[in-house]
Amino acid sequence: MQLHPPVLNIVQHWRLRRHAEAVAQPKEVPAEVGQIRDLQLLLVDPQEGEQMRTWNELMVREHPQGKRRLVGRQLRYLVGSAHGWLGAVGFSASALHLEARDRWIGWDAQQRQAHEGRVVNLSRLLIRPSVQCRNLASFVLGVCVGRVQKDFAARYGYEPWLLESFVDRQQYAGTCFQAANWECVGQTKGRGRNDRTCQSPESIKDIYVYPLGADFRQKMGVSAEPAARLRPLAVEEGLGATEWAQQEFGEVELGDQRLRERLIRIVEDRAEHPDASYLEAAGRGPVRRQELLLFHRQPARQLESGSDVGHAPETHHATDEESSCGAGGAGHDRSELFDPSADDGSGVSGNQSDRGPNRWD
Repeated sequence: MQLHPPVLNIVQHWRLRRHAEAVAQPKEVPAEVGQIRDLQLLLVDPQEGEQMRTWNELMVREHPQGKRRLVGRQLRYLVGSAHGWLGAVGFSASALHLEARDRWIGWDAQQRQAHEGRVVNLSRLLIRPSVQCRNLASFVLGVCVGRVQKDFAARYGYEPWLLESFVDRQQYAGTCFQAANWECVGQTKGRGRNDRTCQSPESIKDIYVYPLGADFRQKMGVSAEPAARLRPLAVEEGLGATEWAQQEFGEVELGDQRLRERLIRIVEDRAEHPDASYLEAAGRGPVRRQELLLFHRQPARQLESGSDVGHAPETHHATDEESSCGAGGAGHDRSELFDPSADDGSGVSGNQSDRGPNRWD
């Protein structure tokens, strides 16, 4: 077997390559993604110092996880345009163990060990805070989905079959992932990648996945039939309040995948606070309360009218992680289904607070 040559020689005394000053802010960015001039997703060459410095500088200064190093095999992209740099994206190795993800895939320990390299994590998604552009985030996500297999194979010699990412559920709603047809399959346990002793708790995050082919389970040797993947849970695997809702309602049909995901979040909140009302249980933040109210108020009218809400990334790509502006992070990709202020069907509210759930994972 002949292995691909190493992409980089990482010396023992690793130091982050950065610019001496912040990356210049983009100028005159249009409010609509289709109006951006020369919009492109640039694959960063790790040997090209200028590109790496720009990517690092953007992340360190403008992404909450920017100072953490990516692990494993990596791809980095810059979101460029004639207006300037609009954002950046980073892929790295998948999580070692994720109970909800592993249960959704249906693989056993041997299959996971054999194929975990085929799962790639979208670990960084940044649309710069100064950029106010509707649908940019979901557009970027869609372009990434269309390119990552080819780019990964060119660099490492094999194609990934599944993408995963995380959304901090206490801070962000994951709107752009939902609009770009990523699926929420459960939550993390609040532990970091290398936390084997539960001494370094992290926040609970929603787990989103995106299959890069309908036959990815077949390639892994896993049955495509859900019933064949079911197995009795061991005592230590019992479902908690944040997981049973996914188990109970994960297959319910409401006419729109995002409505199902909203229902699951509402039920999870109630399960965590069984003595509270639904509204009280959703009281952790305005996004959750808005979701509850919208679930009761708007979906029926939208589904009856046949509104084309939350287009897939291909639809946004009038010219193509969430696609150009919002993988899990850049919150301009908000249709009426997600925008509590859009009773008139206008779509996006566009203020800075609404951008939060979508700017990064």
